[in-house]
Amino acid sequence: MRHSTATINNLCRQFDKSYGLENSNYEIIKTLDSSMNTHSIIRTLVASALSQGVTFETGVIIDKLFIDRYGPLQIKSLLCRTEKGFAKRLKAKLFVFAVGKGFEPFLSELQIRAKLKRSRSAMVVAEPALTDTNFVRMSTKRKFHFNHFVHNWERGEEKFVYSMLADSSYTNDEPINQEEEVDIEAILESAERYFGKDQLYSRKLFSYECVKTEFISQEEQKRRYSYWIESNPQSNYLCVLPGKFSFFPTVAFPAYQRIKTLIDFDECVEKSTFIPDIKVMQEANKLIADSYPMKIIAEARNFQ
Repeated sequence: MRHSTATINNLCRQFDKSYGLENSNYEIIKTLDSSMNTHSIIRTLVASALSQGVTFETGVIIDKLFIDRYGPLQIKSLLCRTEKGFAKRLKAKLFVFAVGKGFEPFLSELQIRAKLKRSRSAMVVAEPALTDTNFVRMSTKRKFHFNHFVHNWERGEEKFVYSMLADSSYTNDEPINQEEEVDIEAILESAERYFGKDQLYSRKLFSYECVKTEFISQEEQKRRYSYWIESNPQSNYLCVLPGKFSFFPTVAFPAYQRIKTLIDFDECVEKSTFIPDIKVMQEANKLIADSYPMKIIAEARNFQ
């Protein structure tokens, strides 16, 4: 949303010049997307749930589903292990599964026609930020893809402003080769051409590898980039399968609407602004992890 055309033009001209080229023809498309503090948003959602009596238990592993197969498929209960290794059997009016890694064994049991896809990519973190402008450059040639995103983070009185650099590409691995390292050299080379070596290497640079787990529906009409929801009006479970561009505005509200239908819930509570108290926010903070780049940066500062 910034008036950043001049900044992007200058960066792209510098990139072209590094190849000895005249200024190339390209179009700048301004998106309506804007940066969000996802940590703050998720923390507020968790605090709201806590204030309404929701109990969170993390680190639970599902061992077995007990299914009633007579008539419409119903889950009678599920057997799981807690984070401390204790066995626990859970019963519920409705089970909602946020499907991800580790859920593959239960797909056939729940008659979900989907397959698992894993993709790997490299990320480079530069602190402080290289520029205050978010931009993505796309090309018909894969090597010229480049992403730059600015992240702002506050921890107590400390403020962090850093750049996230990537190349918009993923390498599919079936299965993932753990011994093969993803290549960050291409990202660094592009960053040098955009920002210059002096500016790039005056920053603290960190890199890490991402593995994105994604479930792809085998039904053509459910091949969606944001999400798809699997449910049966006669069943007592709901599966929410994230896609490439999933985020809580696109997933949470449709899932909430489907849940209301499945449990025949009539919403009659007056809506009001949620104002959490300090204790609730402290409990929510314990449940929400820092972003991985922030963990790296904070650890580097503590090491110094």
